[in-house]
Amino acid sequence: MTTDLVRVELPVRWTDGPPPTHPGRALNAWFYGVLARRDERLATELHERPGPKPFTVAVAPARDDAHAALLVVTGCGPLAGCAEAAGTETSRLLLDARWLERTGDPVVRRDTWGGLASRRLVGSERAGAVRLEFLTPTTFHSKGRTLPLPAPELVFGGLLQRWQAWSTVDLGEGAAAAVTERAALRRHRLWTVMTQMEGKHTGFLGWADFVLLRPDPAYSGVLALLGGFAEYAGVGQKTAMGFGCVRASLLGGQGARGVTRARKASERPPRGWRFIPPPDV
Repeated sequence: MTTDLVRVELPVRWTDGPPPTHPGRALNAWFYGVLARRDERLATELHERPGPKPFTVAVAPARDDAHAALLVVTGCGPLAGCAEAAGTETSRLLLDARWLERTGDPVVRRDTWGGLASRRLVGSERAGAVRLEFLTPTTFHSKGRTLPLPAPELVFGGLLQRWQAWSTVDLGEGAAAAVTERAALRRHRLWTVMTQMEGKHTGFLGWADFVLLRPDPAYSGVLALLGGFAEYAGVGQKTAMGFGCVRASLLGGQGARGVTRARKASERPPRGWRFIPPPDV
């Protein structure tokens, strides 16, 4: 079976503690190195191409252990094979003069454009609401400004643009109206964070629930589809440098237990990021 989408989650541990700054550029360089050894021409073309990249790399810290983490590597389309190789063949990785060592077996998830679309848009996994759990700092750039908030039109509008640009399955004109006019933020628990990587970047962690209001029946599953795609494409800016790594859960039906786990895991902010406390009022 053809694989169009791959996500690898590899448990790892910093041997001497995490680096003092976000290792996003080192992660990016590592992945391009893996890609160049497989296809140097594709690596060069991809590096020079503007816009979001069809892969993500991220290190998400564990909640209760500052040295433990999860290395997440994803790839879409022609990058799927490289992402799987990078995640499954790695045993030790040097990032910004700190070693990450593999501590367990990788969990690999594979899918196809058509398979994900058929299940989520019209099939048994169709749902009108979805939860996104933001595992690494996430932020958006809109109208010349940085916006560290999960505005539905930015979250799902950006995902739809990436889907239409990378996928072989055209969702049609109605998908854009559904996500820009019908998607709404229902509830959330978020924490603002400051990330240092060649400058300071303000983002957020936590979780957010999204729902479609009075959806067109033909697109009632579009949030479920794009939520599933978000696990491969990332959300927001700098997804090829460790930002915007997410997990998605359907609200109800087959995703109910996943939502419960996500809620329990997200009741407090994780360690490993600098949180910005609210001002006194």
